[in-house]
Amino acid sequence: MAVALARPRERVSIFRELVDLGDRTSDKRVQARVYLLAAACLEYATSLEASVREDVEQRTVTLIPPGNEEEAHALAEVGPLILRLLPGPEELDDGVAAYHVAIAASNVKSEAAIGFLSQFVNHPFLPVRAQLLWAWPRFDSARYAEEIIARLDSNALTYTIQSDDQLYHLRRLELEPEILDIRRGVSLGALASYASHHAFAQLTLSNVETPNLEFLAQQLTLTSFIINDCPSLEDISAICGLPIQHLDITAAGSGIDLRPVSRLQNLESLVISGPPSLGWATEYLPTRAPLRALRVSDGARPLRRLQGLSDLSQLVELGLNHASSPASADDWREVCCLPSLTDLSVCAASFETLPSNTVLANVTSLSLSGGGGERVIQAAVHRLVGAFPRLISCEFTGDMAAEGDIDITPLAQLSDLRDLYIATGINRIRGADALPSCLNLRFL
Repeated sequence: MAVALARPRERVSIFRELVDLGDRTSDKRVQARVYLLAAACLEYATSLEASVREDVEQRTVTLIPPGNEEEAHALAEVGPLILRLLPGPEELDDGVAAYHVAIAASNVKSEAAIGFLSQFVNHPFLPVRAQLLWAWPRFDSARYAEEIIARLDSNALTYTIQSDDQLYHLRRLELEPEILDIRRGVSLGALASYASHHAFAQLTLSNVETPNLEFLAQQLTLTSFIINDCPSLEDISAICGLPIQHLDITAAGSGIDLRPVSRLQNLESLVISGPPSLGWATEYLPTRAPLRALRVSDGARPLRRLQGLSDLSQLVELGLNHASSPASADDWREVCCLPSLTDLSVCAASFETLPSNTVLANVTSLSLSGGGGERVIQAAVHRLVGAFPRLISCEFTGDMAAEGDIDITPLAQLSDLRDLYIATGINRIRGADALPSCLNLRFL
């Protein structure tokens, strides 16, 4: 306001003082803010000596392109002025720089940014195009859809849809993205209407209000499906018969019925996550499917322990949370009978029930989480050599509060071990000097 109301000489004085202040300061962050403040004031300087304007713009150019996301957001606060200072895609050497420019421009609160952003619709660096799509709600929906969304290179791009209006424009412009991420602002009616006319290969539902998945009944090309905290969802039976290969279910409560998962005959990977009230069982899993990866996380618990897990003969990767980790010799036998298993994640406390003669010679990658007992990590270290003789990669994560110092000297006997990570400070580790120099040892 002071710049707008100032007399010509006063205006010149204001800008020169800002430039001098920026030039004198040694703090780069303060300097950037001063230069950006001067640049922002240019918008209100209806008349200004050309030399003074040039001095300000020269300083601003030193901040362009922004070097990181924080700088990009700060630059956007200057306003539409930066749009004529920011470089286009042909002036940028790498994708990361283009991404930072896209962040800056897409956060400018002006429809003028649309024209600038349209230069990046075919940029080869995926995060650039993802940023353009994510910025859609900040602008006039129809115009942005026509000038940006309709022209985007859709290759590998996830279309995050946050309103019925956005779905409407996809239909209006006859756009059929293969990857959809549907958010809370989309109504079930609009989603069902879109799904009845358009096919997609990958779908994420995040906080969508729907009791069932009937709208997916005809999605015969759906291969990847993520359910993320849909609070009213209970019935997922509509997925039966669909060619889903990758399924990720994060449940908000215990209401969701997981039994239809057993009928997914193309399933290759499965993630189950939820509160302790969410129960899963091996009979809920498709034993005839080519299931190669199973991960149970958060508080989800097994209804009948690990009985029947060995029927998943093609399982390569198995990750079990604390509640689902082996709790008996029988559970460990189920794990041992997985002939293809190479990657295993369990809680370290489960080693207390590991039979002394157990050998999982095919497991080459092991992740053990702490907690659940005193010095459970240390106890597990002493069991690794005999039970997992061919480990290549090993990590210890989670709660280390009850561990004290950890002696890793026994791990020197694992001749194939090449990578070891321990989520604690190096000052709590003993025996590191006993490990071979070829081992990549990392700490928190």
